[in-house]
Amino acid sequence: MSRLVDCDVVIVGGGVVGLAAAIGLRRQAFRVTVLEATAGAGRDLDGICGLIGTEGRAALARLLGADEAAALVTTATVPEGAADTLPEGLGVLAPGLFAETLSRRARERGVDLREGVAAIGAEETEAGFRVACAPGYGIAGRLMAIAAGPARDTAGSWLKADLPVRPAVSLRLKLRPDRITPETCRSRPSDVMLAEDGRAVLRGTGDGGWLVALHEDGSVATSASGAAARAAAPAAPLSPDEIAAAAARVTAILPDTAGQLLTRMWRVAGQAPDAAAMAGAVPGRAGLFVADGGGDWDMGAALIAGERLAGLLAA
Repeated sequence: MSRLVDCDVVIVGGGVVGLAAAIGLRRQAFRVTVLEATAGAGRDLDGICGLIGTEGRAALARLLGADEAAALVTTATVPEGAADTLPEGLGVLAPGLFAETLSRRARERGVDLREGVAAIGAEETEAGFRVACAPGYGIAGRLMAIAAGPARDTAGSWLKADLPVRPAVSLRLKLRPDRITPETCRSRPSDVMLAEDGRAVLRGTGDGGWLVALHEDGSVATSASGAAARAAAPAAPLSPDEIAAAAARVTAILPDTAGQLLTRMWRVAGQAPDAAAMAGAVPGRAGLFVADGGGDWDMGAALIAGERLAGLLAA
């Protein structure tokens, strides 16, 4: 390692969580270095892969085989005219612009944001942590925070730490659009809760079909990208009888879907054991923290997780 950069806190991951944490720490005069492997902070949102996370891509490959998993990667679309269903006065949060704003604010506050710099290893030292970077230098910090999915996958082996993040699986069914008419949607407010437990959301796909995700607890959710639902715990593939029973639950909520099942697929996402966004210290590892924006939770949850992480690091 030819060169060593010293700071108070090194954050691996320049997404919403990492940037929010860095900005919060700079308010308290911490010297912060953020390592972001991609060319633009917060830009790792490549289609469905940006929704399912790194654990998801790996788990899909294990569940389905690499070729079948690759075939599921597609482009998310929004039905034409969908904006007309939203109440007046609402705005749109553009993920790319949001990330650009955060990265600009971080630099203005004095954060050492290093884009295109991947963390390839980490070790504990007497003074804290040392992170090895792909360009051939290292970052030394008294504290270390892992706020990136790819790094979270490997940091456990780097530091021999048991990070509290695991993959979760949910089943989704694609339904034929034939009997799902615009009136089906218009008869319900946008983002109407369908299930009694309040977890289900109704939205259409860009090709006129519907994606239905099923929770293990029996609740049902439909969404364009499928990002509205996740399972409560890892699950094995359902049997044909279980799939039929699941489809029956969907039909009970949306009668027009009877007999319209086209395909089924699995979705996997990284999440904390309680399925919520998280930020906290790794048990038994002084100075090491991990944060997760909640996978398919909204950017607001990721922002809160980042601010919480900053508070923990500064304590």
